[in-house]
Amino acid sequence: RERSLKIIDGHAMRILRPAWSHVEVPMRHPDGWAGRPDRIGIVDGLATVLEIKSGAKAPIKRGTNSAAIQLALQALLAAHESGLPAEYYRRLAAYPKPTGKFKVEEYTDRQDFVKARRVLAQCLG
Repeated sequence: RERSLKIIDGHAMRILRPAWSHVEVPMRHPDGWAGRPDRIGIVDGLATVLEIKSGAKAPIKRGTNSAAIQLALQALLAAHESGLPAEYYRRLAAYPKPTGKFKVEEYTDRQDFVKARRVLAQCLG
């Protein structure tokens, strides 16, 4: 698994030409929750969070895309540190293919942030 992630990460770096400011840095939000986004930085001039997935894209269940919500949560962590609104962050996930290449998917639905905040409210009480 780790080797495949390194291959994916290498291919992604050459294509996206990012400038990462954070690589798997643990982050804590003042509301008491934490996470470790895979990558935070600038990609194509845009503030970006990137999640490097280890498997195929999970199916959407009952209108909920877990990767999209996970990336919204990571954007909320990045926003706390940067001062930019979370919704300004480009949210990308890199999914491996059996060929060793990858597919990068962008999540743009702003409702993901509503769902992410709902998850936080349920978990934090």
